[in-house]
Amino acid sequence: GLFQEVFSYFWEFLVETNLTFYIFGVGTNRLKERKGISSDLMRKIIVQAESVVVRDSMTQKEVREIVGDDLPIGVCPAVNFLYPKFCAQNNSPKFLLHVIHPADVRMAGGDLSKLRACLKEAARSLNLEYKEHNNMGCNYQKILRMYTDSKVVISSRLHGCIISYALGVPFVPISCDDKIQAFLDSHTLNKQAIEIQKMYDLTTTVSIVEAEINSFKNNETFLQEKILANKHFAEKISSTVKGTFDA
Repeated sequence: GLFQEVFSYFWEFLVETNLTFYIFGVGTNRLKERKGISSDLMRKIIVQAESVVVRDSMTQKEVREIVGDDLPIGVCPAVNFLYPKFCAQNNSPKFLLHVIHPADVRMAGGDLSKLRACLKEAARSLNLEYKEHNNMGCNYQKILRMYTDSKVVISSRLHGCIISYALGVPFVPISCDDKIQAFLDSHTLNKQAIEIQKMYDLTTTVSIVEAEINSFKNNETFLQEKILANKHFAEKISSTVKGTFDA
């Protein structure tokens, strides 16, 4: 989400330095209260970058409208780190993990208290322990353990979806920002984000969660393709950097 107005100073500074830089996995957001960077700045960034791999189809489309080029899409590079090193191996997961993004839920018109209350009830109905986290301020190994100890993850954070995806944990993506569906469209097999309001009803929520648990398949072949593509992008970058220093 670095292509946001709030990061404009960072990008302006980077462009002004005339340093060589590479962009991998950066994307846009689409929330009323989170404006993107200006078209002029986006154009400068893309033109000056040595190489650009965007996060998803939504970002690709927005960049195309500005610079006229179709840039390659790559899944978040963190996936290459997480899999297979931390891939879920717990045979008796016990949590329903709710990964929250309070600001995005609010900006999407959602009610976090209603969502939380319903998910707690759903966890009890499914004989799971409700656990909640915001993916912030914690040792990353502890966070990853929470994921691998979870039967299912319910996430309004894109990070929560990506981590679950990489670790092979069933996950229900909650639609707060179009970037979540863009990630799903770009890197999963026809997975759909769920509207927040649908998750206020216990019967509906339990049905959605059970369906995800029962139908989930760790699409390892598809994931491996994404990881391999990332590896190729990284090798190209590495080769370019080495060539620059050798010169």
